[in-house]
Amino acid sequence: MKKNSFIASAVAVLLCCSLSQAHKPIFTNEKGIDPETAVRVDRPELSQVIYRQLNKDIQQFWLTVDAQKDFELLVQIGIPVIDRLKTFRPSLAVLGPGLPEISLPFILPKDTGGIHYLTKEEERRFFHEHYTQTDSWILRTETVRLPVSGKYYVVVYSPSQQDGKFWVSIGDQEEFTQSDWGNFEEWKKKIQKFHEVSAGQPATLSIDDFSDPNHISSLGTPWRLVTDGVMGGVSEGHYDFGQDDSFRYLTMSGTVSLENNGGFVQVALPLVRKSKALDASPYSGIRFWAKGNGEPYYVHLKNDQTRLPWQYYSAAFTPSEKWQRIEIAFDQFEPQALSGNLKVENLSQIAIVGAKKAHQIDLYVGPLEFYCNKAD
Repeated sequence: MKKNSFIASAVAVLLCCSLSQAHKPIFTNEKGIDPETAVRVDRPELSQVIYRQLNKDIQQFWLTVDAQKDFELLVQIGIPVIDRLKTFRPSLAVLGPGLPEISLPFILPKDTGGIHYLTKEEERRFFHEHYTQTDSWILRTETVRLPVSGKYYVVVYSPSQQDGKFWVSIGDQEEFTQSDWGNFEEWKKKIQKFHEVSAGQPATLSIDDFSDPNHISSLGTPWRLVTDGVMGGVSEGHYDFGQDDSFRYLTMSGTVSLENNGGFVQVALPLVRKSKALDASPYSGIRFWAKGNGEPYYVHLKNDQTRLPWQYYSAAFTPSEKWQRIEIAFDQFEPQALSGNLKVENLSQIAIVGAKKAHQIDLYVGPLEFYCNKAD
């Protein structure tokens, strides 16, 4: 019964994922270090991904597909979000019959041409994979129309001979079997290990991943908008929900005005369920993903000490135009109109806030969670 429940949950997760989140992993002992040992991928139209690394002993990674004339081969390359890989920029090449003549720093199979793709810092796109809770930088996505029928290769190599991990995917059609559902937990462990989050992954509690179609948070409570209009101010705000290639998110827009002694717009989420406040004492702080217009924004927390509307604990963050992960430890929250440090045993509300200065609000907030550092 438990296995069937897990399978049903896994199916639901995949059905609500975007194509880029639903690659079927390929785990194989095939070397893939040259054309002779290239990893063969059947049915290249299916969404599939392989995880590998380059080092002084492994200079290239090769996979091969058989395809018909005019087949559109979709390839994508990415790297885990790991600090030491920030400057790792592996290149991607598609090789095969009928492609243009090409010069590469390794020997090509006979009668083979190719197309070469560099990866650059400015093209990097952040991607959070919800199911495995792993983060990647997508470096390049390309579709190649194959000119003739035959054997083709996808090759990953580092022009600067840097060491590093990468993943390469092909295809965009989802197809998962009953046995695949049963393998998900094992796949998840392997993928997290590759991204180096399995052994040291902090315990987390989801506040909201914005996956519920009725926009109810992971804690079972709804978001609500509050502006300074409740005290005579004229600030205006709006919130909505959306999705892009990286996240499902809450978006907040409007104008913060300081007129009439106003100055705030917030989207607030109650943390009280069945008259019981949330005990966040097992956790170290709040983590979420955000992007915006570069203005300062705030996270406000309320607990059983914040009895008046203007009492809360506040921490600032400034989002950039690209998605970035924000971590705010509980000890960074400062008391407002009260004394003493934040106590998190009885949290009653969290809010995302634009305040303190007149400005336009343009903010996107991805999945929010409480996180725990194991050292704490």
